[in-house]
Amino acid sequence: MTGLPEIPATNDSFVFPEQVYRREFKKIRHALISFDRLSEQTQEWAREAKLRFIERESVERPGTLEIIGRIDSLPPVEDWWFQAKDAFGNLREALDQLNHNVYRFVSGEEPGLIRFPMATRGAQWRDWRKSAYEGNYPTWLIARYKRFQPYSTRRPMLTTLEQISNREKHRDGVAVALSLAEADFGETSYTVTPALSDDFEVSNVESASPPLIDLNSREFRVVEISIPEHTLSVNETELKAQFNFQFVLRVDGEEIPLDGAVRHITGEVLWAASHIVGRELNGDAFPSTLDLSLSGD
Repeated sequence: MTGLPEIPATNDSFVFPEQVYRREFKKIRHALISFDRLSEQTQEWAREAKLRFIERESVERPGTLEIIGRIDSLPPVEDWWFQAKDAFGNLREALDQLNHNVYRFVSGEEPGLIRFPMATRGAQWRDWRKSAYEGNYPTWLIARYKRFQPYSTRRPMLTTLEQISNREKHRDGVAVALSLAEADFGETSYTVTPALSDDFEVSNVESASPPLIDLNSREFRVVEISIPEHTLSVNETELKAQFNFQFVLRVDGEEIPLDGAVRHITGEVLWAASHIVGRELNGDAFPSTLDLSLSGD
């Protein structure tokens, strides 16, 4: 990067020239557009989706009332995951390439494979800091990186992005899944023989919160109620209900609402990139606005 200004040793308000981060900001913008498109697709599917709720006695567990959800048409979750994967990949690549460009700008050397640090332990950070010193990073620039290290911030966004990136490489542990965010059945009545006494209390009410939908069987159990020592007599009945869907990102068995994951991870990536290049110098509290504009826009 010839013809660019030298980085100062002590000026912590230094703003890197746009050549250092131009393509990387474009990658982040592309990811944001992809996520917006994905959100529109999931919301459209949810508006048109048809879901039936059936109240019945469990065949496997006599004396247990269960409400089963049955979905008529399946969402294209695999296609949606490919879209989300590409967008998350753009975010990770943007940070890695930005780190590559910063190293080249500061040291004047062409680095080998270099990744943006996402240290979850102090030892990982100290190893990276040592290599940064050797690459002639000034202390104020190292401090900019430290403000976004998960071990220090306790914020999970970059850690989750790293998990998604690593798991996808091994094609294991990451997927988009569909869950029921909420369902309102209004008032329902159960017929029990013999009749319940006034002081009888229904026990063991179990409800997954929120239940994931098995996309192979198209069914999922919403509520299960055990009524011990009584015989339950219920014909299979379709229930009226108001309901909302939620799409979740499953990472190593943990379920994260997809919209929330997208919003928080992209915000953290944009904030980190903007802070490191000096366009947003507040590294302690998320700014109210972040500017992705570039010259020539």
